[in-house]
Amino acid sequence: MILKLNNVVKTFGDVNVLNNISLDIKNKNVVTIIGPSGGGKSTLLYLLSGYKESTSGDIQINEHILKNDEKFLIEYRKQIGIVFQSYNLFPHLTAIKNITLVLEKVHNYSKKEANDRAFELLTQFQLYEHKDKLPIALSGGQQQRLAIVRAMSYKPELLFFDEPSSALDPELTVEVLNTIKTLKNSGVNLVVVTHEMCFARSVSDYILYLEEGKVVEQGSPLEIFDSPKTESLKKFLSNTLECRKFSD
Repeated sequence: MILKLNNVVKTFGDVNVLNNISLDIKNKNVVTIIGPSGGGKSTLLYLLSGYKESTSGDIQINEHILKNDEKFLIEYRKQIGIVFQSYNLFPHLTAIKNITLVLEKVHNYSKKEANDRAFELLTQFQLYEHKDKLPIALSGGQQQRLAIVRAMSYKPELLFFDEPSSALDPELTVEVLNTIKTLKNSGVNLVVVTHEMCFARSVSDYILYLEEGKVVEQGSPLEIFDSPKTESLKKFLSNTLECRKFSD
């Protein structure tokens, strides 16, 4: 993917959440954003995915130059997928209907095309036997995997993940993060906000470390984890939890 930002600022009231962020990233498949809570990670993700508008500055993702225009952003969001911390599934619809409704109503799939695509992905991600269950009948890991399947069902150009394992216990966290690794191996472009450092190290092509609304360090996993330059990143990494085991 191509990711270019020029002096991007985001304020809420009098608070600068993102402060003059500039980036020029090319030919990276997975970009991961890490950093302490309140550092601006999720806000940056929402700007990149078109779910929030910047206060000032320029953003380009691949060939898309983002505009603070709702009509433009609605069309842009149809071309990307996003998975939220809280799943955002339709609670009154079955697993398969959570997928087919979006395909039919937003992306103009026929009923047959939508069902065929849903069956394919539910099988691929080991959810087919749960296709007729409501979200409440699924485990947290299954719900998050269903949210991932829904987000990728219409073959988006990019997938965005906002702390995809934050609401899960350790066993389900491994399940979901391994699913994301599967997406990487299939060639999908990903932007991921995560607090799982072992996962970030294993899945990322490029990492941004945000603190107090600024990109303090950026680089390859090797540069970030083995050769941190700033005391703030060194301290952050020293305070992270022990790595959990993820599959190769």
